[in-house]
Amino acid sequence: MTIYETMDERFAPCRNGDRSLETLYQGSRWAEGPIYVPAGRYLIWSDIPNDRLLRWDETTGQVPNDCDCAVDGSIWFSG
Repeated sequence: MTIYETMDERFAPCRNGDRSLETLYQGSRWAEGPIYVPAGRYLIWSDIPNDRLLRWDETTGQVPNDCDCAVDGSIWFSG
């Protein structure tokens, strides 16, 4: 059984063979984005209802409780 539902059949080839989806975080109510920053090796996305930006660190596999974000929601990219 899978927790992912394919809403558009054009996405089906992404889930065949040795390809798989990995859940990185489950604490968002409604997430959108994401953007991957190769230089910093992290992924950023927004959790709109909770009014926050989240960052997944590829090197640790963790989502810290803080994010380097300005008050206006802009992000200071580092790496």
